[in-house]
Amino acid sequence: MKFNEGGVMQTDVKPPENLGGSNPSDITIPCPVCREPIKEGARKCVHCDSVLDWRGWLGISETALALLVALVSVIGATGPRVVELLTPRSSDLKLSLRQVWGQNLELVGLNQGHRNSQLLSASIWAKTQDGRQLDAIPLQITGIPNVPGEQATLFELQIPPASIPAFLSWPHPKIQSAALAAVVNEYKKQPEIRNIDVPVGYFRLFCRATEDYDTIMRHPGLPLDARLASRCVAP
Repeated sequence: MKFNEGGVMQTDVKPPENLGGSNPSDITIPCPVCREPIKEGARKCVHCDSVLDWRGWLGISETALALLVALVSVIGATGPRVVELLTPRSSDLKLSLRQVWGQNLELVGLNQGHRNSQLLSASIWAKTQDGRQLDAIPLQITGIPNVPGEQATLFELQIPPASIPAFLSWPHPKIQSAALAAVVNEYKKQPEIRNIDVPVGYFRLFCRATEDYDTIMRHPGLPLDARLASRCVAP
């Protein structure tokens, strides 16, 4: 069994001779399915409704084929919407301290969710060796506050110039631990505070860099050796 150039199924059965005349349209051949006589070149049998072109190999009716095509079209149109509905609507912002960069504390924000999250504000606080907690100082945040879903963002935190005197007045040699308090806003959640430990070594570097920055801003051109004494470490 094979198909001709027009896609019509052919059989190896030879058509009977045209005994009734010379008109080719009167030639009949047996249907390859029910063996009833049909016109040569017919695409469908009038006796058994069998499809005789390439569609006959699919094993389904024309109606079923049309429904299948319609179903594929509907899935193609609604597929992206279904994926969107099945995607979890949440954000999960993880914050970690990366390094001290000049007078900045560099913070990494990694959003492991699928919706945006935000770093609303941050402050730094510390505890002395006798357990006394020092008043928190708000930090200035550099960088875009939004963290898109499944992406990471770097934030640079520093002491605002107006708050540097208060920060340097802390009893730094007696400070035993320090931490950041970051206020985070996640998708459809109330803002919450995340505490991030600042290693003492990082804190000392951050204090000294802030101290140097303040000295340079207030005393331009001051020699380096005049800045060697520091309030950030024990004498």
